[in-house]
Amino acid sequence: MTAAYAPWRRHQYQGWIAFSLTIGVVALVAFEMLSWKIGTPLAVAFYGFAEIQLRRARKRAFGKPLERRAVPGAVQALRARGFEVNSNVRMASGADIDFVACKGGRIVTIEVKAFVKWRRFLAFWNGRREAQAVRQARAQMKEVGATVALIWLPQGRLGFWNWGRFPRVGWGVRLVVGGAGNLTDAVERSH
Repeated sequence: MTAAYAPWRRHQYQGWIAFSLTIGVVALVAFEMLSWKIGTPLAVAFYGFAEIQLRRARKRAFGKPLERRAVPGAVQALRARGFEVNSNVRMASGADIDFVACKGGRIVTIEVKAFVKWRRFLAFWNGRREAQAVRQARAQMKEVGATVALIWLPQGRLGFWNWGRFPRVGWGVRLVVGGAGNLTDAVERSH
């Protein structure tokens, strides 16, 4: 049996370990086993690292429940339009593709993101997390030999610099915002 894919667990473990080290350093300083000149910056550094890692874990864990709510409705809508749909397809790297839609020999990969807004500047510079999402979608597209990759933001909205109904955000990658109806329209148009 394979473990469920949970990329946020590493951040969570690192955060709790750093938090535990913070408590340990504070205890050593309190019992005068460690100088406060060394212990204070060390405790602050451990605490800062713990805070960053635990925040990352919370942000990354947020996407899975959204995916569990959004994907079944989209899969059902795509199957109703005659698509063969596979969800949670495992890649060779160990990551997963949220779902893959096939019809008539054409393949479309769909990556679900919990972003509310797609940050973009001057219609061609994506933000850092957006650029990472595009790289991920392109890797998924290449892995399964898809013709198009879609990044779906079920609860998202388009920013000022995203023009068109399904804006292109990278080579072969399009952005879909809104419910399952918008997603099925985008998949239909990509065939």
